[in-house]
Amino acid sequence: MNVLFWNDTLEVGGGETWALRAALRLQERGHGVAFACPSGSWTESQAVRRGIAHFDYFFEPAFCAHLLWQAETFLRAHAVDAILCTVMGNRTEAALLSGLIRRVGRGAVLLRMGAAPWAGLSTAHLGYGMEDVVRGTLVNSAFLKRQVLSRFPAISPERVEVLHNGVDTTALDPARCAPRGEVRRELGISEEALLVTAVGRLAAVKNYPLLLRAFARAHRALPGIALAVVGEGEELAALKALSAELDIADRVRFTGFREDVPEVLRASDLFVHASLMEGLPNAVLEAMAMGRPVVATDAGGVPELVAHGETGLLTPSGDEEALTKALLRLLSAPEMRRGMGDAGRRRARQRFDQDAQVLKLETYLERMGGWRAEMTRPRFPLPSGMGIPPQPPEMFFPRRCHRRYPFRALARKEQKVAKTASG
Repeated sequence: MNVLFWNDTLEVGGGETWALRAALRLQERGHGVAFACPSGSWTESQAVRRGIAHFDYFFEPAFCAHLLWQAETFLRAHAVDAILCTVMGNRTEAALLSGLIRRVGRGAVLLRMGAAPWAGLSTAHLGYGMEDVVRGTLVNSAFLKRQVLSRFPAISPERVEVLHNGVDTTALDPARCAPRGEVRRELGISEEALLVTAVGRLAAVKNYPLLLRAFARAHRALPGIALAVVGEGEELAALKALSAELDIADRVRFTGFREDVPEVLRASDLFVHASLMEGLPNAVLEAMAMGRPVVATDAGGVPELVAHGETGLLTPSGDEEALTKALLRLLSAPEMRRGMGDAGRRRARQRFDQDAQVLKLETYLERMGGWRAEMTRPRFPLPSGMGIPPQPPEMFFPRRCHRRYPFRALARKEQKVAKTASG
């Protein structure tokens, strides 16, 4: 089976990480995989690095004629059986990609949501009225399925499938990581300090200001603790300013994006996650797989991961006092941390093993993919109320496309120079 993972974000997050891991596992199992992604995105860099087929396009929230031509050419050349498309905001991928599938004459569109439905989302964005080609929606938690069905009663429950994120519990093994002292020395944190770690995009939804305030209060009670924040994003400057304002700048390390997250987790004593809204956070799952106890807010699907009182402690989302108390409770109890960490690793292995989740994905793709042109072909799917964002006329002229895709103009110039030189 040939699967195209469609992603339209530039940065790296849980959805991008999930797609890459799923693609690599499907490839190992003998399936063809490819990516469609914006030029210069993290996904493109990973596809190039790992030799995965892909086509990249200039990032444009509204589709343009050139992108549609690119997509159609790629679908025909690679005989794509299914497009697994991430649903972001209120964009028009479902309608436009289903139209391409019909034009090519084979394949199916499967949508995936990793966060709660956006305010501008409608049933049309989830393929309502296009069920012959847009075959279903994957969500990564039971919480998200409930959100979708309550928000959109017209969507049939059978069309929304829960597929939890998976984690490679073999690779995420504390015994395979570097000694914890190496990362601590790099971060300038002593062996004696209790290290709390948070991993994720520095975005408003992750609620890092709440985490910093709770950590500052815990630090006043336990002066020897330290905090490592792994990730990058638009909130970095504001968070650094807040840590200085709270007088904890010398106890907080903003590491930026790191490839060696398992090593950082190995060097940690506790993992914390203060998000306002989540689907099923990979960061929490990876911390559990590494045997780290978790203090987290009960946002979204987090309770499906963390068993309160068994693998960690859950607090109400946005409650600074509760988060502070949970941090202090675990930081003051080494035996409790050890027991919860061991229980978390067992839970990750038993319920969220990546190979088991990929097998479920494979079964789902084989069941839902496979639309063919000889099947019933209704009208081109643009349901009423599902408008395509207006496009300026010049977008459809070649000169406009050349400006948006400078690599094509450059390639043509290089070809002319080569012909002149050879002549």
